[in-house]
Amino acid sequence: MKNQKGSVMKDKALIRVDSEGRWYYCDQEIIRKDIIKEFLNNLRTDDKGNYWIEWEGYKEPVEVEDTVFIVKWIEKKDDVFKIHLNDGTEEILDLDTFYLSSKGIPYCKVKDRKFPAKISRLAFYQLGQYAFQIGENFVIRFKGKDYILNK
Repeated sequence: MKNQKGSVMKDKALIRVDSEGRWYYCDQEIIRKDIIKEFLNNLRTDDKGNYWIEWEGYKEPVEVEDTVFIVKWIEKKDDVFKIHLNDGTEEILDLDTFYLSSKGIPYCKVKDRKFPAKISRLAFYQLGQYAFQIGENFVIRFKGKDYILNK
């Protein structure tokens, strides 16, 4: 990848996102929400898990410890689960993209299934309020389909 015409993108990322979704530049936390929003609007990823910001012909790598997006809370509205993300946006939870990591951490896909989002403890508890137990599994029955939350 290139960070500008004719130059190769740096191996070491100056921009990183920690496991809680906090952004840093040269190890200094970025606190300006307008800058973070601009980064998110121009964030790209590939199927290998690489992240970069693409803006006006530049490509700047982003080191991501876990994921950029965090589901802060979930609410059931009408006949959908609405998720509220750490970037201030709301989406409809796509339960088909729900999964647990090898460490048992819940995730789903967001932004047109382009990015994984870690589901916070609070949000997972909120989702769990709609689950029931079948044997050893906790299940949400939604629109005629069963979704297992603990596998």
